Amino acid sequence: MKKGFVFGKFLPFHLGHKALIDFALNGCDQLTLIVCCSTSEMISEETRMTWISSEYVDHSKLRILGMTYDENELPNTSTSSRNVSKIWSERFKKLVPDVDILFTSEDYGSYVAEFMKVQHVEFDKSRISVPISASEISGDPISNWDFLPNSVKDHFQLSVVFLGSECTGKSSISTEINKNIRSKLVEEVGRDVVENSNAFGKKELQIIASQHASRIDSAKKTLEPIVLIDTDIHITQSYSHFKFGKYMNIATEINIKNQSDLKLYLNPDLPFFQDGTRLNAEDRLLLDRSHKETLAHFNSDYIEVTGDWNSRYTQSLKLIKQHVREKWKLRL
Repeated sequence: MKKGFVFGKFLPFHLGHKALIDFALNGCDQLTLIVCCSTSEMISEETRMTWISSEYVDHSKLRILGMTYDENELPNTSTSSRNVSKIWSERFKKLVPDVDILFTSEDYGSYVAEFMKVQHVEFDKSRISVPISASEISGDPISNWDFLPNSVKDHFQLSVVFLGSECTGKSSISTEINKNIRSKLVEEVGRDVVENSNAFGKKELQIIASQHASRIDSAKKTLEPIVLIDTDIHITQSYSHFKFGKYMNIATEINIKNQSDLKLYLNPDLPFFQDGTRLNAEDRLLLDRSHKETLAHFNSDYIEVTGDWNSRYTQSLKLIKQHVREKWKLRL
């Protein structure tokens, strides 16, 4: 029986890694995959192992092992070095003492295999079959999004909510950003259910809460890198408190579907356009206060966006890109 192994950080796990694993599975009878996770890295060993196992649910030949290490003991470098490879090979000997083959796409693979006295089988070192690396993905995750398996996409997907009172640019700005960055837009339900902001009841608010949560859930399942959401459950709750003096009883499932990574609150300093279906100017400002009080009540943080329309668009796009970078702060 040929026993092989593959090792790596898988930070993040991508289709290039999967191609290597598939190649290795075809080259041995039993494959051990070692997930190497530094104690200084943000993405846990368990998360990375779950990413991989999700792609190989029914594969009996594959065994996945986690290996958390301290960089003071094991050098954290991708540079091909005989000295570094010797140190790592000693740890691998303890984890997989009976393997016959090491599969890698790196120059240092031959060094590790030499010290372990096993065969080294190289796979696509030039990355021709799947032209991607973890550092390229981290540098530009949106452009390289399709190199990620669905389990990884789900982890890194960013949901952004646009909040604010009436006529603050929520719909137009979220729509325009959706045109200029890879994303999925969730349009508000409110105007589909209630034509006039001055005339609605508790029943309509419950319908809005339920239907909007379904739209958000469907949008997230597309696994696009960014989901842009025009208003959320906090706004519906605010309308309830604003008109009826109390918040709604909302099912836990609806609240979960409304969870987001970034909330942008558009302040009411844009000119007010009254089309006959909106609150009057005074109530618009009172509603703004209600929205902010509601967000405070539910301990929901947000970032305020102000200025004219162009300024709001620029601010919003900048904040979204910043949050994408922050979510990809991985030590590679």
